[in-house]
Amino acid sequence: MVLGCGAMGSDTVEQLIKYSDVDLIIADIDIEKAKRLKAKIDSSRISVDSIDVNNYNDLVEKIKNANPDVVASTVGPFYLTAENVYNACIEANVNCVDICDDPPGTQAALALDEKAREAGITIITGTGDSPGLTNIMVKYAADKMDRVDDVNIYWITPWAISGTAQFYHGIYMFTHSHQYINGKLVKMRGKLTTEFLFPFGKMEVSFIDHPEQYTLPKYIKGIKNVRNAGAIWPIPKFSVEDLVEIVDIIKEPIIINNIKIEAKECVISLIEHARDELKKKWIKSKIPWDLGATKIEIIGEKNKMPIKYIFNGIGQGTGGTSRCLGTIAKMLVKKEISVKGVYAPEGCVEPELFIKEFSNGKLGLTTIPESSYINFYRI
Repeated sequence: MVLGCGAMGSDTVEQLIKYSDVDLIIADIDIEKAKRLKAKIDSSRISVDSIDVNNYNDLVEKIKNANPDVVASTVGPFYLTAENVYNACIEANVNCVDICDDPPGTQAALALDEKAREAGITIITGTGDSPGLTNIMVKYAADKMDRVDDVNIYWITPWAISGTAQFYHGIYMFTHSHQYINGKLVKMRGKLTTEFLFPFGKMEVSFIDHPEQYTLPKYIKGIKNVRNAGAIWPIPKFSVEDLVEIVDIIKEPIIINNIKIEAKECVISLIEHARDELKKKWIKSKIPWDLGATKIEIIGEKNKMPIKYIFNGIGQGTGGTSRCLGTIAKMLVKKEISVKGVYAPEGCVEPELFIKEFSNGKLGLTTIPESSYINFYRI
């Protein structure tokens, strides 16, 4: 059962329906939207239902009646929706995965570990691109090292797939940024420059509050530092951190033509208008408008010698998120993940097996042993 059929939910349905042994239920508060997605894919293995994730009793009843192997939730913002979905799945005794990308939702999940174990189910939170793929790649490297000291996660998300909700969510995460430094979560703002694969090159990224720095130290013991920083591309000439500074400076509503407007709303409106204008000019470019990137550094020790793994990834649109969610959901159905309770991906997903399932021949891992440098390309 896939909850939500927005961009992420729709992509997840299209990924999962490729498995010939999977039947799907598309569940959304907008039943007509779910029906349109079913008609587009045109498969007899898809059914639809109307579900409001904020209506707990209805959610439990619908999940119990459907009795799926797994509920895959793509309905955000997760700090508002995740706990309801987790509790409903526990009550219905059904496994659950989601793409929760904010710490409050992650913490709500982990707090339900004992209840999930008692119910005999598995809940895996944060199974998208980041968190999700990032966590598993860190675990992949950590399994090949004797000790992990530092993890740095850098990413670029394409402006093209960022809507109003994502901008509000982004401003919240950038203004409430916590990083894991010297074994402790500390509030930290700022930015740095790092180099991504072509066509991005050197880019400025801003520290952000994200689940990885909350969960990686839980499962990979000995980590001293976990940093997470990102950027929205292609915002010209200024960074997300600069926009956050504007929101912070202006405490009172702005008055425009005798109308009071909150600084946050004004900034987001400007971003959206700039995005739409820039997109018109971008049509002539050979670089895809919806291109994104990920870079992960894992630094530690092997055989008493320093070692550093670098994972560089590049891909288009929402494919990485939906493929990771779909892959882990399928692994649960196939009982390739058997532990019970609540986990982040790095706590229960076997990296080598995941990579095999996820790539399906399209995730290239190229390793240069002397530098432990790995590029992965999502196609």
